[in-house]
Amino acid sequence: MKRIKDLCENFESQLVQRVLWWKICADFPEKIQFSEAMGELIGATEMAVEHFLMLMPEANRQPFIDKLACLFSESDCKEVTPQFLLTVTLSHKVKHFQCQVHDFNSDGVQCLWAQCSNVSALVDLEMELILSQSQLALREMQEQAIQAQKNQAESEEKFLQQSIFLSMLSHELRSPLAGMSQLIQQSKSALQDEERLLNNLSLLSMTTEQLTFLVNDILTFSQNQHHRLQLTESPFALDEMLNYVIHLTKSIAKERNMVVTARNQNPNACFKGDVLRISQILINMIVNGIKYTRYGGVFVKVKVDGAFVEFKVVDSGVGIGVDKIDKIFAPFSQIDTGIAQSYLGSGLGLSVVKLLVDLLDGQIKVTSTRGVGSTFTVRLPLEQVDCHCVNLETTSNPSEQKKLDLQIGNKKVLIADDSLINRKVLQQMLEEFGCQVEAVENGLMAFERFQQSHFDLVFLDMQMPEMNGCEAAKSILNLMGSVDFPKVNRDIKIVALTAAHTESELQRMNIKVDKSLFNAWLLKPITQDQIMTVLIDHFEQPVTPEILEVVHPKENSSQSDGFIDEIPASLKSFLPELLSSLNNELELLVKAFQDFDFNTMHEVAHKMKGSLMIFGWQQLLVEIKELELEIDKKDTKGIGLKLYNVKSILLNAQENK
Repeated sequence: MKRIKDLCENFESQLVQRVLWWKICADFPEKIQFSEAMGELIGATEMAVEHFLMLMPEANRQPFIDKLACLFSESDCKEVTPQFLLTVTLSHKVKHFQCQVHDFNSDGVQCLWAQCSNVSALVDLEMELILSQSQLALREMQEQAIQAQKNQAESEEKFLQQSIFLSMLSHELRSPLAGMSQLIQQSKSALQDEERLLNNLSLLSMTTEQLTFLVNDILTFSQNQHHRLQLTESPFALDEMLNYVIHLTKSIAKERNMVVTARNQNPNACFKGDVLRISQILINMIVNGIKYTRYGGVFVKVKVDGAFVEFKVVDSGVGIGVDKIDKIFAPFSQIDTGIAQSYLGSGLGLSVVKLLVDLLDGQIKVTSTRGVGSTFTVRLPLEQVDCHCVNLETTSNPSEQKKLDLQIGNKKVLIADDSLINRKVLQQMLEEFGCQVEAVENGLMAFERFQQSHFDLVFLDMQMPEMNGCEAAKSILNLMGSVDFPKVNRDIKIVALTAAHTESELQRMNIKVDKSLFNAWLLKPITQDQIMTVLIDHFEQPVTPEILEVVHPKENSSQSDGFIDEIPASLKSFLPELLSSLNNELELLVKAFQDFDFNTMHEVAHKMKGSLMIFGWQQLLVEIKELELEIDKKDTKGIGLKLYNVKSILLNAQENK
C-alpha cells in the first residue's frame, strides 16, 4: 500500500510539474516560481519578479504589477480580472499565455497561483488574420481611392464638357435670338419699306430654321441619354426628302457664301423608314461640311445600292487629320480650326449622326484629306416601296409646280390648339390659300363648334385641356356617323398636330393614340409646305388649260422683260445673287460642254433647276429641264442650242432687272 501511495504522490507531483503555472507568495513577493514545464519555456524555475517583468513588453509591465498588488491587498478588486493574457519575449520569440489567477493560503501564507495555457499559436494566427484583413482593407481603400479619383476625373471631364456645351449653346441661342430681336425691331420701323421688310422677314426665317436644327439635336441627344429615342417608320419619296433637306440647309450655306448641291440617281424611288431621322442625319452632315468649309461648297450624292440607300456628303473644307477622325463623333467635340470659331455649333451634330445611324442599323464611313476636304458616306438599310404608298406624314416639300397650280377654292377649316401662337400661325398659313378659318383652344370647344357649323377640314392638337385631339376626333367621327348628320357633309378630313415624335411620348402624357382617326399626322413645327400638302391631297381642283398657259408661258426665250413678275416678292431681294450664281453656273456648263463632261453638265444643270424652282422663274426653268433631257441623250447639237437659249435669257434678264 505504501508503494502505491508513493507512486500516486509521485504521479501527482510529476503531473503538477508538467502543467504550465507560475506562483508568487506574500512572504517573498520579489520572487516568482514556475512549474518545470513553464520553467522550460522561461528558462528557469524561479526568478526575480523584476527580471520577469523585463521579459514583458514595456506597456504590459505596470498593469501586471497593479494586478498583483490588488490581488494581494484586502481591498475590493472586483474591477481586476483574474484572467488575462501574459505576453513575454523568450529567445527573441514572443510567447503568449492565457493566465487564470487563483488566491490560496499555503501554511498560513497568502499565495497567487496562475494556471497558464500557451496560446501563442492562436494569438499569432489571430494577428496574421488581423494583418491580412488590414492589408485587404487597405487594398480596398486604395482601390476605392483610385476609383474615386477616376470617378472624380470623369465627373470633372463630363462637367467640363457640359460646361463647354452650355457655353456654346448659350452662345448659339443668344446670337440668333438677338438677331431675331433686331430684325423684328427693324421690321417694325420698316413697315413703309416693303422690300426691306420682306428681306428682314426672310432673314428671320433663316435664323429660326437654324435654331430648329440646334433644338432638334439637343432633343435627340437628350432622348438618347434617357433611352427614349425611338423610330417612327412610314413611306417617303427619296427625291422629296432630299429636296427638303437641301432647301433647309441653303440658308446656312448662303450666310457663308457657299452652295449646297445634290444629285439623286434614283429620283422616282420611295422607301419605308423614319424620314425625320434620316433628314436629320443629312442636315447635320451638310451643316458640318458648311461649318468647316471656307471656299466652295457641299455636294450631296444619293443612290440606291441593293438593299441600302447610300448618302454621300462631300465638302471642300479644311479636312480632318487621321488622329482626329475617331474623335469627331464624341459629344461636344469640335475640330480646332480657325473656321470653326466662326461657327461654333452645339458640338452635337456628328454625335447625333452617329447615334442615329446606329439606331437605324446603318453604316458610316469618313475619308478626309487635310486642306482638300472630307467625304461622309452613310449607308442605311431601307425597304423600297411603291410610291403610291407615300402619305402625308412624310411629304414635307411639295414641288414649286404644285404651289403654283394649287386651286383649292373657298374651304372652311377648324383649328383646335391650346397655344395661341400656334393657332395664329396656322390660321395665317391657311388664310393665305383662301381658306375660311375658325380657331378654338381645346378639343371640347372644337367638338361643340363642329356641331354648330359645317367644316371641310379640322386640325386637332394632340395635347389639349378638357378634351385631347384623339378624344375630339373620336367624338367628331361618331357625330358624322349618326343618322342625323347630313350625308353631304360627311367628306370631312381630320389632321393631327403633335410635337411628339413617337406614340410612346404621347402615351407618357396619358394620351391613348389611334392614328386611324386621322387623315394625316403632322409633326410640329408645322411648315407651310406641310399645310400645302394637306390641301393638295384633299382639296386640289383640276387645273384648266388656261391656268396652265399662264403658269408655263410659251413665249420665245428671248422675251424676258417680265421675268421679275414670276419671282415671289419675298425673294426679289436675292435676285442679284441669283443672277450672279446662274451666270457662274452657265460658265461651268459651257466648260463642261467643251470637255464633253456630261456628268458635270448634269450636276450643274440639276443645281440650276433647284434654284429656279425655289424662285419660280418658269421661263428659264423650262429651258434648263429641256437642257437636262439633251444632256441625258448626249445630243451635242441640242445641248449647244439650249445653252445659247439659257445665255440669251440671262443676258436679257441682266439688262431688265
